[in-house]
Amino acid sequence: MSQILLDVCGLSASYLTPFGRVQALRNVNLQVRKGKITGIVGESGCGKSTLLSSIIGLLDENTSIDAGSINYLGLNLLELSSTKMRALRGDQISMIFQDPLTTLNPVISIGNQMLGVQFRSSSTTAEKRQRAVGVLDEVGISDAEYRLDQFPHQLSGGMCQRVSIGMALLSEPQLLLADEPTTALDATLEVEILDRLRSLQQRLSCAIIFVSHNLGVISELCDEVSVMYAGEVVEQGDIQDIFLRPKHPYVQRLLECDPSRIDPNQGKLPTIPGDIPDLITPPDGCSFASRCHIAVPRCRLEKPLIKYVSERHTVACHLAS
Repeated sequence: MSQILLDVCGLSASYLTPFGRVQALRNVNLQVRKGKITGIVGESGCGKSTLLSSIIGLLDENTSIDAGSINYLGLNLLELSSTKMRALRGDQISMIFQDPLTTLNPVISIGNQMLGVQFRSSSTTAEKRQRAVGVLDEVGISDAEYRLDQFPHQLSGGMCQRVSIGMALLSEPQLLLADEPTTALDATLEVEILDRLRSLQQRLSCAIIFVSHNLGVISELCDEVSVMYAGEVVEQGDIQDIFLRPKHPYVQRLLECDPSRIDPNQGKLPTIPGDIPDLITPPDGCSFASRCHIAVPRCRLEKPLIKYVSERHTVACHLAS
């Protein structure tokens, strides 16, 4: 069994707003194994991006960690000083953000930005520049030497995203966080970038947490999956467990809405009725109970505990067997 690189235990986080404290993460548990790609999927607002921001330590000022731990190779990241966290960030833990046009500095050339992320290296400027060229070649940027002297606005969105991936991989991190990195790209470019990311991951033997709302991308890229709903992880397992043997009603209904599973002759698109609960005052029972077609009174009154369906397949549902 692969070594556990990252172990998130009972993590809870909240945002302070004018309307009250929003409980964005509630008792989240997640294990990421070395050399594996772990997918996190769920509806918008379920806490996926907040989880990644908590891991890398880039939370907004109105955010607080209320409980839990984030253990990386024996270190609790939540207990590290800002100096020690900066030493890990970018070197051992890197992140690809959703929008490359806001990730890259518009007034600094691509080359200077790629040299800047190598500030810890003792190599010469020429060696750093050559390394940047090699990384751009790996992510599929043509004429990489020339591109180093260009600015982000002179590149397409797809090329900027490739540059962002290259910058995140320059330090050859052990853990890469990818927050919906292909959302703004067209389908053809998305497939190519995912292939590049998988190849780079295999070469570096790093672990990746890949966040997406695209079930097709998750099924093609990931080894393991965690499904989140209303700030909680409701089901976890290998890719086959989640896509072929889902146990939680939310996961079952989510998969029914996958475009690849919809009958083209079907007159009505499947949906999940109802709304996500208010996370300022979360329900006492199961968060999905108000939208669940098989809920029983117990579901509304009692919070479901995590059940082991198999050694690596867990679900939080009273009715799952």
